[in-house]
Amino acid sequence: MLKINSKEIWEEARRAGALTPEVEAHLARERAAGIEILLSDLDNREYFQMTRAFDHMTDEQVNRLVDGLGGLRLAGLIGRLKPYQVERLLPHIKSEKHRLSIQNLMTEQ
Repeated sequence: MLKINSKEIWEEARRAGALTPEVEAHLARERAAGIEILLSDLDNREYFQMTRAFDHMTDEQVNRLVDGLGGLRLAGLIGRLKPYQVERLLPHIKSEKHRLSIQNLMTEQ
């Protein structure tokens, strides 16, 4: 069975000329607008929506994400992020106590 990931699909589209710099810029603008919509209504968003957008967020947007989630929702999100994403998120957690707790949990895994 053939398995292909999204990065390979995007790269193939680039090689075929279907994904031009103009199209990529348009998609980046659309993605940024989607992230703004997500951040404006975090109470009604699922974790998968947050995790899928996380890698495309700016540091300011990650701050807004952290600030907009309560402790339990933040913990739920962290449980679904990949380790490199958690490392990126940690500096945005304002509470030293919360940050250390999360780091300790990650070390135990």
